Amino acid sequence: MVHPARVLGLAIVILLVSGSALGSPPSCEDVINEMSPCLRYLMQREFQPSDTCCNGLKYIIGYFDQKEDRQAICECLKPAASMVGTVDYSIIAALPKYCGISRRLTLPPISMDIDCSR
Repeated sequence: MVHPARVLGLAIVILLVSGSALGSPPSCEDVINEMSPCLRYLMQREFQPSDTCCNGLKYIIGYFDQKEDRQAICECLKPAASMVGTVDYSIIAALPKYCGISRRLTLPPISMDIDCSR
């Protein structure tokens, strides 16, 4: 028979490991995939962001509680910004409003010049 203390210890280890995995920021691939539907809006080819763009933004905003996660997301988007072409970075801040996201937050205008450590 397995000793109850071993079972409890194993359960705690599993919770700690799974908790840290859940708390990690999304991969750069995920960030780019979730935010790429917003490009047409950011390039002013659409008058409003698409539902797919807004869903991606909601996914990314889910990681905004931790400063480290925000910085990681910024570091993913920063080099991607240089590869996209002509984007109106100033309208990034309005995305949550246009997507109906009521959470109070501001998105910085992501560009090659942004300091992601702030």
